Formats: sequence, structure tokens, C-alpha cells
Amino acid sequence: MRFFESLRIDFSAKVKWRMLCDRNPLFVTMQDKYSVRAFARSRGVKTAELLFVTDRPETIPFDELPPRYLIKANHGCRWNILCYDSRFYQFKDGRDLVNQDGSFLNTHSAARYEISKAEVIGLCREWLSRDYSRNE
Repeated sequence: MRFFESLRIDFSAKVKWRMLCDRNPLFVTMQDKYSVRAFARSRGVKTAELLFVTDRPETIPFDELPPRYLIKANHGCRWNILCYDSRFYQFKDGRDLVNQDGSFLNTHSAARYEISKAEVIGLCREWLSRDYSRNE
């Protein structure tokens, strides 16, 4: 029994396995951050407000967005940027920027993760040019 207790597979890995072996198209939808929103809405599940979608990062209307939001790549993992009080931070999975209680680290502690608007656009371009996995 210890073998099964020590085997940890995250939800994403389970979904990918099912995509390969089950061939149920629903699993492809569940893995896609953008298309799962429509699926959730069709089932009456409320999702976070979507502020902007683009495949051209230079068109992001930074001045029109609220002071706090996340920029996320649709096809990757840990490809996240946090805008917090109009400053940008390379967020990844958030472990380096969020306290145990879910609050944001103070800006002094988070300063080493801060990036410029030009770096935000550069990271987004890089992410869009890459496949997260061979199965994308």
C-alpha cells in the first residue's frame, strides 16, 4: 500500500494521460485554460473575468487594465505574470510571491521578481513561440 501512497500524480498529468488513452475530446477542453471557460459557463459555473485575449503581446492595453490582474499563457504551466498595484512580477506558480495565508509578499521582498513592461511583452512573445509539450 505504501507504493500507492507515495505515488503522486497531479490533476494535469491525469488529464493528459486520459487525453492520450481515453480519446474523450472533453479532456482536451479541460486542459485548455481558455476553452474550459466556455464549458464551465455552459454548466452555470462562474469564472474569473477575462480582461483581454491576444496572440500579439504588444497590443496588451496596459493603461486600460485594473491595477491588479494576472497574465497567463493558455498553453503552458507556470507561465504567469502578476500585475500588483501596477507593477509586474514574474509569478510562475506564485510560491515565491504569496504568503501562507494567500496574501502578497511586501513589495520589498518581491522586488527581485519585478519585471518591466518591456520584459512582460518579451516573456509573452517567448511563451507564444514555444510548445509546452510535444502534445500541444
